[in-house]
Amino acid sequence: DLMMFAADKIKARSRKNFFAMLFTGITHDPFVKTLERFDIYKGGTKEDGFKNSLAYADWSIGELLARAKKEGWFDNTVFVFASDHTNHYNGTAKTIKENFNIPFVFYAPKILKAGKYDTVVSQTDIMPTLYKMAGINAPYTAFGKDIFDKTEQERYAFVYEGTAIGLITDKGAISHSRTKVLSEDAFTKDFDSAKTQEVLLSLDKTATALLQTNKWFKNEK
Repeated sequence: DLMMFAADKIKARSRKNFFAMLFTGITHDPFVKTLERFDIYKGGTKEDGFKNSLAYADWSIGELLARAKKEGWFDNTVFVFASDHTNHYNGTAKTIKENFNIPFVFYAPKILKAGKYDTVVSQTDIMPTLYKMAGINAPYTAFGKDIFDKTEQERYAFVYEGTAIGLITDKGAISHSRTKVLSEDAFTKDFDSAKTQEVLLSLDKTATALLQTNKWFKNEK
């Protein structure tokens, strides 16, 4: 229903260009039952519930893409698929990086060549990337960077785990309580823990200040 509602809104738009954001919790605990034909795994476990809801979500996305092709806006549209975290309850994530190693896909077969980027990116990189792809030059505020800019050397993901904050880079990751380091993982020998901690706390302080003073948006008056 969500996908078809969005497709209806896109079809009824008054302008050629559009931006649509869909947020679904269908693959989130408690994994409610959907249609009978997607009740594939019947073991009654939490994992079975997830797989059934994932099958339904996958079919729903397929229906949206089919509508896009049928109504003529598939070729010029960039579809972005992302999550916010992995399954906290499966017990397999041993590090902060593993806990946030999520699906993150830009899908636009008529615009982008198929490929895999083996570097750290995050949801904050979506807007700068879409702005660049759309040729939008208006000023904006964001922590992220264009994902497809290969000249960019430093990449990171600024994350939250409950009340803790974290920073994941290509060289390592740390989790912080804002008073002390909770965990640290070095992926390369030249990982600089002190510098990473400094960047993390700076980002957190900046984000808090911008939100409290409502200065994310630049008033042109």
